[in-house]
Amino acid sequence: MEVKSFSVGDLGTNCYVVYDKDEALIIDMAYGNEVGDILNFLAEKGLKVKAVLLTHGHFDHVGGVAIIKKSFDCPIYINRRDADMARHADRNKYGCIALACPITEEFEEDCDLYISDFEVKVLTTPGHTLGSVCYFIENAMFSGDTLFARSIGRTDLDGSNATLMAQSLKRIVAIESDYTVYPGHMEQTTLAEEKKYNYFLCR
Repeated sequence: MEVKSFSVGDLGTNCYVVYDKDEALIIDMAYGNEVGDILNFLAEKGLKVKAVLLTHGHFDHVGGVAIIKKSFDCPIYINRRDADMARHADRNKYGCIALACPITEEFEEDCDLYISDFEVKVLTTPGHTLGSVCYFIENAMFSGDTLFARSIGRTDLDGSNATLMAQSLKRIVAIESDYTVYPGHMEQTTLAEEKKYNYFLCR
């Protein structure tokens, strides 16, 4: 399995193409000129997108999904609690350009998703939004805006909850295995490093 990262849109959202052989998953999909780069990458590698997995419903993580859906007609997964937010990404209060997100699949609790040959473990991590999740695929953790390198996602936004974030971080600290962490913004890290150096995990 390989992971290709793209920084997309005005907020520098990390969008990931996870691929093995000729099949791929996309983790988050912002709207921006860089979407063309992702489509070109998929074409160059001959990849078929089997699904888009969304870590949460903020416009800067879902605003370009409709373009992928049009090209590949694949299922779009999100936690039920963020589904309506994603569906109305084009109406975000910041006035940023985003397309309405065509959600097709909703889940609510921790679960395992089996998509083609990919096994995806879902950990619900409410806090940044009520429907925030982390996805685990092999040795990779896609943390969205829950966990960043040496930081965490904001909890002062509409729909955020600091108490729930604290509970979610405790769940992450309890994970025994190490993972390469691919966050929603900024550089990648490892779970072991964050447990050791991230103030919000090690306090």
